[in-house]
Amino acid sequence: MGWIANLFKSQPQPQPQPAEQKRLSYHEFFVVREQLPIVPLSGWTAASIMDALTKHDMGDFSASEQLYHAMMKEPRTGAAYETLVDQLRNLPFSLKLPPNTPERIVKSAKLLERNYGQVFSDYDSGEAAQRTRFFGFCIGRHTLKIVDGQIIPSIKIWSHSSCRFDEADRLYYVTDEFGSEIPVQGDPWVIFSVGGDRPWLRGDIRKLAFIFFMLSNAYDRWAAYNDTEATSIRKIKVPALKREQDEVKKLWDVVARLRGGDTMIAPEGYDLELLSAGGKGSHTTFEALINNLYNSISIVILGNNLTQEIKGGSLAAAKEGNQIAMRKIKSLVNILCEPQHQTTARIWVEKNFHPHVYGESSLTQYRYRPCYDIREPEDKKQIAEVALTYSQSTKNFIDAAIAAGQDLTTIGINWHEQAERCGNVLIESDEDSEGDYE
Repeated sequence: MGWIANLFKSQPQPQPQPAEQKRLSYHEFFVVREQLPIVPLSGWTAASIMDALTKHDMGDFSASEQLYHAMMKEPRTGAAYETLVDQLRNLPFSLKLPPNTPERIVKSAKLLERNYGQVFSDYDSGEAAQRTRFFGFCIGRHTLKIVDGQIIPSIKIWSHSSCRFDEADRLYYVTDEFGSEIPVQGDPWVIFSVGGDRPWLRGDIRKLAFIFFMLSNAYDRWAAYNDTEATSIRKIKVPALKREQDEVKKLWDVVARLRGGDTMIAPEGYDLELLSAGGKGSHTTFEALINNLYNSISIVILGNNLTQEIKGGSLAAAKEGNQIAMRKIKSLVNILCEPQHQTTARIWVEKNFHPHVYGESSLTQYRYRPCYDIREPEDKKQIAEVALTYSQSTKNFIDAAIAAGQDLTTIGINWHEQAERCGNVLIESDEDSEGDYE
């Protein structure tokens, strides 16, 4: 039996790969697609909406996906979410790096900033923003690709068609195009969330579902009311034996050719009057209900109804409404940027740079942070005015110090901080860079 042991000893044993060779795998460049999304449905009833909400609260989001598409077809709801996405896309975007970042990483980040649409396209960022607000969370998957000599993690947003949350494992599960259920854990996944252990309970769907049902019901009842009450009923009086009267036949032929409404025959001696509710609470109640539901949709999504219900001359109301909407945008920006900073930027650093080249054990501390400039034009104007005031004060002080013969190098002024207060953009250096970055 010793020859068997010698045979195994003679076989070359697999050697562990260096850490550098484990950084990349060709599987990371393959696009993994989700299972074909569920086809949207129409004709939602109160029972089907309640069933979808019950499953949603329990962590099954397949019916929620169908309800999502149905609600996005409603003009006011869909337009409100498009407003949020459009405002987000129009914000100035940049990548911020912490102080003391190595020069090569800084240059690569500048190149990445110009190509950031390859990392997070307008479509996928819009989907992430819209779905995170509606469902309370959204799942994306990274796929590596090479752009301008860099390895870029590209985010593709997955729908909620085959997504569920397992309470026992405390994990989300999704299904790929081959029918395999995959746990959403670690790389290459990224999760955008409004926060909390069960973020789906904080999604807009739980507020909008009842409004969606009431709005559909109000329109249906209003249309039925118009069909019943707004169509005229013509009344004619004829002799009791109309078949024997030529005049009646001629009159009936004329009436039969009239368009619209119904015609009834009242025998001689009989009469019929059309009675309808003409006071408050008739057709105006449907219009009032629909307007109230529209206001509720705007408040839930945009935080106000001022921007979608602007009356003539209410410029102040529109301005206030835009400020409220921008606070919603600011919250949404934080939701979208933080997962990219924690996950996407980390993957980019790990795939493109070797820590030992810089004498570090890890370079993740130099990962970028996506930033949107959410300041209003009025805020920028105020910042510029404050910077101008600082500049004038600084100039007056320096002129006075020079006139007094004072050596400026001995005063102990933090020139870096003073320059920033005056609105000057400085290049960070190893000597004067301190503290964390925002």
